[in-house]
Amino acid sequence: MFIFTSSGQSDTFLPERIKLDTTPAEISKDIIDLQMNVTFSKDFDKDVGFVLYDSDQFFQSKHFHPSLDTKRRVISANLQEHLEFDIEFAVTPSVNSTLSLNDFACVFWSYTKNDWSPEGCSKTMNPSGCSCKPKTIENTNFAILMAFDTNYQYSEALHWISIIGCALSVLGLTVTAVYQIITRKSRGSSPTLLVVSICMSMTVFYLLFIFGINNPVQHLNVAKLSDQNIVPESDHHKYPDEGPCTAFTALLQYFLLATFTWNTLYGINVFLLFKNGVSGTPPWFPKVSLAIGWVLPAFIVGISLGFTYSVKEPLGYRQEEL
Repeated sequence: MFIFTSSGQSDTFLPERIKLDTTPAEISKDIIDLQMNVTFSKDFDKDVGFVLYDSDQFFQSKHFHPSLDTKRRVISANLQEHLEFDIEFAVTPSVNSTLSLNDFACVFWSYTKNDWSPEGCSKTMNPSGCSCKPKTIENTNFAILMAFDTNYQYSEALHWISIIGCALSVLGLTVTAVYQIITRKSRGSSPTLLVVSICMSMTVFYLLFIFGINNPVQHLNVAKLSDQNIVPESDHHKYPDEGPCTAFTALLQYFLLATFTWNTLYGINVFLLFKNGVSGTPPWFPKVSLAIGWVLPAFIVGISLGFTYSVKEPLGYRQEEL
């Protein structure tokens, strides 16, 4: 039995703490990162050598694409006889509180495929680990490919500051819009239309932020381990599109763009007033403003969704946080 341990919350394996034939009483004294049980045949009298690679730079996969800044180690065994491996491991949450294990795969490096292969390995669930029987007896490189969920943590104080600030903004915008409508006869239709439209788009944006910013689909930060030993696509697990998150994101983008558009139209209106003097803005300007102010943002949102969104990859368009 070989035991690879780490010191406290350190993310490095310490060579001096690799142990052989460790008893269960001694195992409990350490924080075990990886426990390797090697089963020998009765007449086995060969040497077994193990090498621990601190990174996977020599093992670049075509199917597994890491994106997180995590340690990816590889254990290489130089064997002179077929052996059976039983690998037991535990993921300690205190090592990285921002990540939680979603699933894993037990693999060997296949020199024929030049990639990781799950052939010859099977997963064990209680405890989480691997059981492997290598088909070759030389330079057997073993790894556990893990996919993680991201644990998002927020300040409760900042949350309430945002909610209170947005609520006060909604109140102020509502009062401004009502005042503009009541006193519209003294200014004409064009300025009132512009100011009310600005207030409406900003108010809806803030309301969407208050009631829709929290993801209603909660992925619990617990391991959703599958009994199928399949190589994950990445070390960052991505969920397919669920719930109204994409709809809320599109509406937030639309009304934020509408706010910018209406503010630009208001600036154009002020410029035309100074330019034309007594005659004021052209009579066609309110109708053109309505078309541009509400249609142009929808056109831009449609282009964004068309180029960046897919059901399997919704995070190309939006950012999902729990």
